[in-house]
Amino acid sequence: MGAITHQGSQPLKTQTNILEWSHSSKHTESGNNIEPTGDPLIKRNPDDGILRFGSNNINGIKITPNGVIPEIDTIEELGLDITAYQETKIPWTQNNIRQYNQQMQFKWPHGVRSTFSSAPSKHDDSNFQAGGTLLTLHSKTKGRVLEQGSDPLGRFCWMTLRGARDEGILVISAYRVCHTIADNPGPFTAFHQQYTAFRERGIEKPEPRQLILTDLTSLISEKRTKGFRPILMMDANEDWVKKSHPGNKLEEFMNDTQLIDPFYEAFKTSPRTYVNGSNRLDYILIDPGLQQAIQRQGYLGNLDANMSDHTLCYIDFDEKALFRGLINRPSEIHAREFLIEQDDKKLKFTTTARTQFLQHNIAERVFALAAAFSEHGATDMNIAKYQSLDKQIMEIVKCSMKKAARKDFGYMRSPDLTRAGQMLMLYKCIHSCKLRRQDAPHSLVKSAARLEVNIQNAMLMTVSQLRKAVTRRRKELWAIQKDCEQRRSNWIATLAEDRARAAGDQDWERKMNAMKKRVDESQINRKLTAITKGQHSQLDLIQVPNGEWYYSEQGNEIFHYDKGVWEAYPCKDKENHLYYTHHTLKVIKEDATPISVTKYPEHIRIDTFHDKPTTIWKDITSAEEVENYLLLRNKRHLQQADIEGGVSSSNIMRKIRSEHGLSEFNERILRGEKVEEMDATPELLDWLEAIAVPPNVDNPPVTGLITRQEYQDMFKNARERTSSGGEASYTVWKALAKQEDFAEFLCIMMSLPFLYGFANDRWCNEIDVMLEKKPGIRKIHMLRIIGLLHADFNTALKFLFAKQMMQNAESLGLSDKQWGSRKNRSSIDAARLKLLMFETARVKKATLAGTFYDLVANYDRIFPAISNFIARRSSVSQTVLKARALVIERMRRRVKTGLGTSERSYGQDPGDPEVGGEVQGKGDVPSLWCVQSDTLLRAHSKGAY
Repeated sequence: MGAITHQGSQPLKTQTNILEWSHSSKHTESGNNIEPTGDPLIKRNPDDGILRFGSNNINGIKITPNGVIPEIDTIEELGLDITAYQETKIPWTQNNIRQYNQQMQFKWPHGVRSTFSSAPSKHDDSNFQAGGTLLTLHSKTKGRVLEQGSDPLGRFCWMTLRGARDEGILVISAYRVCHTIADNPGPFTAFHQQYTAFRERGIEKPEPRQLILTDLTSLISEKRTKGFRPILMMDANEDWVKKSHPGNKLEEFMNDTQLIDPFYEAFKTSPRTYVNGSNRLDYILIDPGLQQAIQRQGYLGNLDANMSDHTLCYIDFDEKALFRGLINRPSEIHAREFLIEQDDKKLKFTTTARTQFLQHNIAERVFALAAAFSEHGATDMNIAKYQSLDKQIMEIVKCSMKKAARKDFGYMRSPDLTRAGQMLMLYKCIHSCKLRRQDAPHSLVKSAARLEVNIQNAMLMTVSQLRKAVTRRRKELWAIQKDCEQRRSNWIATLAEDRARAAGDQDWERKMNAMKKRVDESQINRKLTAITKGQHSQLDLIQVPNGEWYYSEQGNEIFHYDKGVWEAYPCKDKENHLYYTHHTLKVIKEDATPISVTKYPEHIRIDTFHDKPTTIWKDITSAEEVENYLLLRNKRHLQQADIEGGVSSSNIMRKIRSEHGLSEFNERILRGEKVEEMDATPELLDWLEAIAVPPNVDNPPVTGLITRQEYQDMFKNARERTSSGGEASYTVWKALAKQEDFAEFLCIMMSLPFLYGFANDRWCNEIDVMLEKKPGIRKIHMLRIIGLLHADFNTALKFLFAKQMMQNAESLGLSDKQWGSRKNRSSIDAARLKLLMFETARVKKATLAGTFYDLVANYDRIFPAISNFIARRSSVSQTVLKARALVIERMRRRVKTGLGTSERSYGQDPGDPEVGGEVQGKGDVPSLWCVQSDTLLRAHSKGAY
């Protein structure tokens, strides 16, 4: 360790500035020593506000009972706060962990935290174990550790560190093996360990180099959703800049995890870090949000740290900036990768997807699967093959979307105008630094590099020269602003020509005019939306009550708060303050006051009336708490019909609801047979009679078969900007459906679940978007749920029910009193008829009485089995209805607010009351309610006076 000396506040060693470093053979030839590169490593001072990260492949660590481990000496001499070591080559047994921690605590008695990973050792007496990682930190940083963990195969270990504002960082030490199966590695290598372990897990042809990237992606995604920004210190055994390995998987991994290489971002080069090679294998990759906290970074020489054939890389972070978090963190909003109008991006997407579909023989496999279903039906094997194939198709689609998508600011401003504004801001910042006698910050250096401005020359200018430069840039901006419309038109013309060329359309002027028109329309629409709907605000907090029981004199009832809803109990004996034990869900009255109660089997009694507080509500702002409250509330809200009981839970109705509403008992009712065993009220018998199919009706069955042309038409008619809950937006599905060769097999994939009555696993995921029912009201029971489903599933439901089922329903003859969800009818027509009726009564001076029935939480109280029962009346096949019912039954639902989408979900769990309701936002619900309410209207007409 004598290569580094401490001399005051001077750098530990004269280090090559990477901007001056030349690619001579001395630096790049395999076997030669490696010189330091990057920023110079400076000596640490107490309370210097720096947090120093170091990462090194140490090529083996040796733990001896007597003496200090050299690698721990390195941590002390270099002033490293958080250190990651790879290829420790030792089994991390309890004894080895104890000895390592003891020596660390000897150096830093105020606190040490370490985590280790190594593959399971099959020989207890061995001191060698290929691979392995170590992550260690000490002193005050120990107090920030929240969690730690390690990979059972010894590939990586990690810690999460607490930061401000519910955020923090995820630190990972990882080692990626250098071999592939083609290298024929030996039996004692880390590759062989991992290959064998994955084979034992059931993976036939594992690729350890790829699988570690997959698992790291999962870990980073999981922790990032909780607010932890990743710092990955890794021996990746690949140079992504020089593309040293086929496929460039490391760069793909960085794109998928949204990690950046800060060293390359700062110095635009990739120096070798392995003595016996010419590539950079070792990295510290970080979340882009942490880049502003970097003060220094670089690589030491191979003789400047541990005795290893790899160099040590380091980053000095400003500790305060690193852990400060973000103020008012917005939720992640998934932007569409492209729009249908963007022919160039659409062409790139479909071309990429077509290449992958052909490479994986997707069409042929879909056709073969359809033949297998036709021959053997919905066997477990066929369904498993379907789920696997659907997953692979979606992976290809997502991959193609990423490749087609690029950051696009639209065409509201020309590049000339944007650059002029950026140049003015740049010189203003440089002038400000010069006035305050401060060096240019890292962000300013990056901005200058992006705009191709020599920041060093600019900082050498005098204050007077910079003031003139600012004035000059301002005049340039004014000049461009004067003719910005013409510049934008020229730019739009170029874009239009490119898109027309991509679409094979020579009339690019028409394309340009359409783009200009779209710009004008969007400006007008934004203004009108702001005027009519006001400013949009995301749901970033909710309100829950402070108490549990309340009394309302206005309604003469008591309210009980239960998991986000209010149970209203009617009065039984007002004088003795007794109330019934049955309830319905209601909105709590404004005059409600807190009470204490005692529950008895036959009634509930009020014991004490408490003083009414100023407010009974409290704000919940923590993302985790908001998520917990809403998950419980939504599940309880959808269970209300089953919990409350009533007619829908009577024996006869439970029998009708059995078997997803598709039982032989129900078929007998539909045929108009008199069922002897029914113990039903007269009103219920009237309803069942209204459900029976009229004689001599021969409607075509709705089988679930969707042809290629129907598939293309349904997506052609779908609205592109409709929200969806899946990975692929409506834009993507519309682009896929437009290609005839894609539609040929995608229509089969959509049809199979409906033809054979099983659920597509991907469709069983839904997102509850939480909205304010009344603007500004955030009380938990007043929030509205809108469900987001996968675009292809929802589109299929609209086709099968809103189109095919409704055609049959109309032929059966729907009630004239039903105006909702019917072709050529609307609620406005119904309102006009009611207005005419009232006006006629007024003119004739006739007495008229009316009543208004508000179907509270209507869609959320419908049992899907009842919907299936009614849909059978319109000749919808049982397989279509079974597939629909299975998806709803197995659906896992997450909640989405302004704080993001929850990681956890809710759904139907064994032993719980039924999670009922038809998802509001599902494409079949309006049509199903139309035919269901038709039977109610007919039954009502029969019994009405």
